[in-house]
Order: sequence, then structure tokens, then C-alpha cells
Amino acid sequence: MPLYEHDRRRPQVHPTARIAPTATIVGDVVIGAGCSIGFGAVVVAESGPVRIGTHCVIMDTAVLRGTKKDTLTLGDNVLIGPHASLVGCTVEENAFLATGVVGVVTRSAGTALAFARPDHPAIAWVSGAPFR
Repeated sequence: MPLYEHDRRRPQVHPTARIAPTATIVGDVVIGAGCSIGFGAVVVAESGPVRIGTHCVIMDTAVLRGTKKDTLTLGDNVLIGPHASLVGCTVEENAFLATGVVGVVTRSAGTALAFARPDHPAIAWVSGAPFR
């Protein structure tokens, strides 16, 4: 498993989680039961912690980072699409963040869909409870 220690903190991965051989997991990261981290995904806790709940899917090439001020937190049953980039934000349970989403979301909950692209920053689609 591609796990790397940083500042004497080593990732903690539940034994039922699946980590692709080309994923990179660094530092103070906790990955819950039944999670899947895809090929080329990067989960880095060099600046701040990352907490991933149970049954989460981090798809290929997604990047997740904690910050000194804000822990990156994913609730249970969260899917992060490929090419997504999340930094120091909280995504509450039962959420789906689509391909290429950029972590400007501070909180999302319920069955949410979010879409944003760096090359089209004005494009955003969010629906479902609690979004209106």
C-alpha cells in the first residue's frame, strides 16, 4: 500500500479499504471502512489532517489536502469524482462531487451534486437537500 509518514504521522487505513497501487497517501490521514481510493489519487495531510468516513469513493486522480486551519473531512458515503481537487473543506454524508470539482465548497450535505471546472469558473450546478 502506498502510505507515507510525514512529521511522524502515518496514515491509518481500515483493513477493508481498497487503495490503488498508484495512489499516494501521506501523513495524518484516516480512511474508514469500505472506502476505495482510485489510481493516481493523492490524499495529503502535510499541512493539516484528512479524515475520510466509511464507504467513500475517491476516484482516479482526485487530490485531497488538509490545511493548518481546516481539516479536510468527508462524511460517510461520499463519492469524489476524477480530477477533483479539495482543500481544507468539509463534505458531509451522502454527497457526490462530480468530475473536476474544485474545493470551494465549505459544507455540503444530503444527496448533493456539485460541478465546477477551473477553465469555466462560472459553471456550477448544485442540487438536492439542503441545496435549493
